[in-house]
Amino acid sequence: MKRKHIVLLFVAIGVTWLVLLVSWVSAVPVAADPNRQGISTPRPTLTPTRGPPGPPPRLHGGILDWGKGYMPADVKVILRGEDWEIPVKTDDYGQYRYQSIGNEVAFLNAIVPRERWELKSLTTDLPVRVRVDGELIVNLAFYPENIIPDPIVTIEMVASATEAKQGDEVSFTITVNNNWDDWVNEVIIADYLPEGLSYVSASASQGEVIWDRGLVWATLGAVEAGSSATVTVVTKVEEDAELGQTITNKAGVIYRENVAVQAEASLQVSEKSNNVLPVTGAASLLPVAGVLLAGLLFGVRKLRR
Repeated sequence: MKRKHIVLLFVAIGVTWLVLLVSWVSAVPVAADPNRQGISTPRPTLTPTRGPPGPPPRLHGGILDWGKGYMPADVKVILRGEDWEIPVKTDDYGQYRYQSIGNEVAFLNAIVPRERWELKSLTTDLPVRVRVDGELIVNLAFYPENIIPDPIVTIEMVASATEAKQGDEVSFTITVNNNWDDWVNEVIIADYLPEGLSYVSASASQGEVIWDRGLVWATLGAVEAGSSATVTVVTKVEEDAELGQTITNKAGVIYRENVAVQAEASLQVSEKSNNVLPVTGAASLLPVAGVLLAGLLFGVRKLRR
């Protein structure tokens, strides 16, 4: 072999070893230099990255099972309007969510599971007002027939008359009592007027009241421990209300800390009214202060047998 060929062979071998050396050095991890402040070696991502969080559900809340003391999963919840309804089911944490709904006045129901036939729902056809620019939290609950829930928040409804004529005005005073030892927040009273009553006006002891498509929606804000808030709804018995029929008005209270509760009051459409009662021995008439017709229903603090 000629000398020139031998030199070329050694050069090729050297180049090959140099390439292999460079590749090996590049593959060896380099320890971070603690003196190089502000410089870090990127690490691999162990979990997929998530995009920015989406908006909160427009309507959501929990379902409480006061018989077993936990929030059940796979409970059917139905939100319905005049000609539509949307069913959803609770997740493993007993939470339901409605994300893509518009500006709606609707009714919310939690359906008692068939296997828990002994339970009752604390609320039925609870009216809600959902907005695309807001978030509404409504917690619902079931309770066993043999247990009386001890209320955190109670609601009372007082009617100004038990009988009224067509065209008479009848007012309903709705009172929320906070029996808890702490504030309750974002308190809302919702009163969807039944057939036979038309809306005249509404006022509240605090917060704001609006009238929206048949619904009196009073956002009262926070109510401190041991305190109460009141909403007064003035209605008129419609001229075409059937004589002798009983009209039942039902209102609910919604708040963040616990479950929604309801109360109701009824009046009968009559040819006479009892808005005022005669006072014996006097020529004057005194108004009746109000008749508590349905009393309070349940909000839950603890259970008692």
